[in-house]
Amino acid sequence: MQLLITSPTGYSGKTAVALALALLIKEKTGYSVGYFKPIGKPGIHEDVHDEDAHLAKTILELDYPLELISPVLLRPTRYLEEIRKKEEFHQKIHAAYEKLSADVDLLIIESSCCLHDFISFDLDAAMLAKQFDSKIILIVTGKDDRTTDTILREKFFLEQRAGTSICSGIIFNFIEPYVLERIQGVTRPLLEQFEVPIFGIIPAETSIVAPSVSDIYNALGGGEILVGKDRMDDLIVEDFLVGAMSPEAALRWFRRSVRKAVILGGDRPDTALAALTTDTSVLILTGNLHPSTHVLVKADERGIPVILVPYDTFSTVRKIEGIVGKTRPKLSTIKLMKGLIEKHVDWRKILEILRS
Repeated sequence: MQLLITSPTGYSGKTAVALALALLIKEKTGYSVGYFKPIGKPGIHEDVHDEDAHLAKTILELDYPLELISPVLLRPTRYLEEIRKKEEFHQKIHAAYEKLSADVDLLIIESSCCLHDFISFDLDAAMLAKQFDSKIILIVTGKDDRTTDTILREKFFLEQRAGTSICSGIIFNFIEPYVLERIQGVTRPLLEQFEVPIFGIIPAETSIVAPSVSDIYNALGGGEILVGKDRMDDLIVEDFLVGAMSPEAALRWFRRSVRKAVILGGDRPDTALAALTTDTSVLILTGNLHPSTHVLVKADERGIPVILVPYDTFSTVRKIEGIVGKTRPKLSTIKLMKGLIEKHVDWRKILEILRS
């Protein structure tokens, strides 16, 4: 059996769903479950392979080299120069698929970022599914009725492109409570008329999309970690506040926000200390202004990382403002997603369709 997971858009949680579903099925059924990402994204450094392949190898305990799990690596924005290697890529992907699929009961295949990617190479989601004789599930996010038209458009595209019915259904992911009722009452009946079942609706879970302090640090592109380096992977950031007011006024705002990043100059020790008395995940001090010893001692006592950056406050905010929902999944994310899928997705129905 093989199942291809793809999405109409980026940042839909596709990788988290794919790996969590694979892990859940493996644990619940005893099936051997593999993971295959035909086209991966190379890391910043040449010796870094696709990060999703790394994560899958760890989580699913795959005894295969990364070069087999993700045999072709292409930059997501600059790849057309590689078109001359099109046949070579097809051969590498086919050989890897043959090896991986022969050794497992179920192979979860993840497409590139969006289902249309690499259509110029005939390596888009539809053509991959056709090549692998695989069914497709779309991972979809959305907040209004245009999402339904997007789903139908992509269903028609996939099936016209592949020349057969390959779209098995969809999973809605990260759905806010106010959208849920409309999906159940309006969207679901309409999609069923077009033979597009909804396998599940996964509610929004902030801790899945919230960046860790390490993610924030990487987005800043530099800086000095003054204290708390060992906790940066464990702490998540759900809100961002700028400490540009008096300590008394700032404290009222700090108390209203949990798991936050506070951005302020290092020359504002009273405001920094006020932030440290509340639920704060990280202090980001701007302008290369070192804080007082009192601030560092207090942060260290509370296990709150402090990052010193050379930028002004406005530039610092600009660097991190778009990070929420765009961070790479990690082990903790997959474990949370597995629980959500078990509760909100009819994964047994998915298996029935794959067996038929």
